[in-house]
Amino acid sequence: ELIDPSLDNTLAENWQGSYVDNGTPGAMNSEQPPATSYTIEEIQDGTATEGEIASTNGVVTAVYPAEYVIQDGTGPFSAVWVIGTGVAEGDEVDVFGEIEEFFGRTQLTNTTRVINSTGNPLPAPEVLGTGAMADEQWESVLCRSTGAIAQADAGFGNWTIDDGTGQIGVYG
Repeated sequence: ELIDPSLDNTLAENWQGSYVDNGTPGAMNSEQPPATSYTIEEIQDGTATEGEIASTNGVVTAVYPAEYVIQDGTGPFSAVWVIGTGVAEGDEVDVFGEIEEFFGRTQLTNTTRVINSTGNPLPAPEVLGTGAMADEQWESVLCRSTGAIAQADAGFGNWTIDDGTGQIGVYG
């Protein structure tokens, strides 16, 4: 849906996902349903359910062209992927969106966000063996590991490392 009818509809950043199936062509935009407040751990561990509208809070630890990651501390289940833009590493944000599993990754989609502060320190990375990093509890969490290059070309500019406990992908 076009975020605001006065915006240029040829620019992708002026569009958002609809909150109703099949969108609202020719009609008023759908309205975001009320959100239930969850910790990131509750979103990741299954306390919150897919399709539910959630609000949560964290510090941005990684930014990609149309996505970013937020984390609310350290330890397992402390980070979640967010589909959205307009943030920088170190921003502390409130995020509202729909919980979705996408190819095994928990994420928030159809999001809105409020930046509460900028320049915050990132959480300390978890130091893990490469095999442990593949465990669901570390999904999206800022981690560090060392290992030998196992696969120099895993496709799409990616590669893998292995410390003897199992390979993990490194995405460039």
